[in-house]
Amino acid sequence: TADLANPRPTLFRRVMYATGAFDPPVALVEGVESFQVLYGVDNGTPADGAADSYVTANNVVNFAQVVSVQIGIMVYGVNATGSANDTEIDSGTQVVAGTNIQSPGDRRSRRVFNTTIQLRNRSF
Repeated sequence: TADLANPRPTLFRRVMYATGAFDPPVALVEGVESFQVLYGVDNGTPADGAADSYVTANNVVNFAQVVSVQIGIMVYGVNATGSANDTEIDSGTQVVAGTNIQSPGDRRSRRVFNTTIQLRNRSF
């Protein structure tokens, strides 16, 4: 049963149409605590197709210069691990696509996945 007072973090998708209308959100994956995206910008002269820096969307000056994306996701198991007497509490820092996230120490097993994707067929 769902705990409405403490809902589990969940990754949703939502479709936006050219008219500005939205479909209702649809839950994709439960247990997603963080989803980060960085944009690889080729702002060198001349442009060589390689990212010179990775920045958040609000720091991209010209999206035509974006040549890759870094995606990071942190997920946790939907069941707590260990026992109330367990002294092994994860209190470390996780790095999700360049963002440091401090684990809350709640005895959940977390896993981070990071990847970089080169955008193909870009014209310069």
